[in-house]
Amino acid sequence: MLKLKLLSVVTFAGLLLALAGCRGMVTPPEDRTLTVMTYNVYIGSSAEDLLATMNPVEIPGKVAEMFGNVLQSDFPARAVAIAKIVKESQPHVIGLQEISLFRRQDPADSPINPQPNAEEVALDFLAVLQDALQAEGLSYVEAGKVENVDIEMPMLTATGLVDVRLTDYDVILARSDVAVANPAAANFQAVLPIAHLGIDVARGYVAVDATVGEVTYRVVNTHLEAFHQQIRVAQMQELVAGLSDVTSPVILLGDFNTAAPDGAAYQLLLGGGYSDVWQADSDGTGNTCCQDYGLLNEESELGQRIDQIFIKGVSLREGAAIHTATVGDKAEDKTPGGLWPSDHAGVVAHLPVK
Repeated sequence: MLKLKLLSVVTFAGLLLALAGCRGMVTPPEDRTLTVMTYNVYIGSSAEDLLATMNPVEIPGKVAEMFGNVLQSDFPARAVAIAKIVKESQPHVIGLQEISLFRRQDPADSPINPQPNAEEVALDFLAVLQDALQAEGLSYVEAGKVENVDIEMPMLTATGLVDVRLTDYDVILARSDVAVANPAAANFQAVLPIAHLGIDVARGYVAVDATVGEVTYRVVNTHLEAFHQQIRVAQMQELVAGLSDVTSPVILLGDFNTAAPDGAAYQLLLGGGYSDVWQADSDGTGNTCCQDYGLLNEESELGQRIDQIFIKGVSLREGAAIHTATVGDKAEDKTPGGLWPSDHAGVVAHLPVK
């Protein structure tokens, strides 16, 4: 669930996995296993106060508060925790949501130029995470990404106004021994309008071909609308339609923001011929959302299963079980500072492919 909606300037804007719900395993259960992961890494703040602000004069202060929350959520430390989690199962491909790029411009020019143009990098989630993965001895490459929200706004500082720009991405990482090709990205036509602020919140999906063994899979990653069911359903309809001509087996990863098993968008996927791999081997709840905004809650508060992995047309070995797990939701996963790696748990699936 994307909790930070940045506004336009003018408006302000070690154990083997035996059952689902256990920790991911260090090595796949068999050589012919396709391992995939989805993880919403969390931007680091809620946007509720900002979205509720009707007075434009208050927005730079609200933006400063939100950006302060982002920094306090310490993504560099959380990226180290996430990289350690990735190392346990070493998935062939990973779908990441809320991969954020923050840029600054001083002094601000947003009052006269509403187009995002800040270029000084303040925090690059993807670069930080890739460095953390490399530090763990892992090699993952960016296989594809889709750009969603790209918004710049003024922020109040001790020396005056500076512009802060947020660009939000969904990204597919592939292990360096996985051949990837044909990246594609698209934004949904269905967007969330924030009428009193004059902005639209864009979302989309990214897809790549990933070849593991002798089979090429179409791997897709998305992050659907969190706050409006009709828009979320419309986006899911677009996604299903956009993938309808794909003839290769599909691996669909994402934060779908639709609770299993009864969510309307979730049911659309089932109706489109997709199978939820968690249901194929269900023992735990699989809940993935959400920890407290500040990530410092002592006990896990995950209560919904909205991060999911679906497959369609994937040939599985007869009699072999799919192994699934939530990750990043155990106390030992926390950073040394006591932060959860994300407000979401990740999901890993070990698929016994033919």
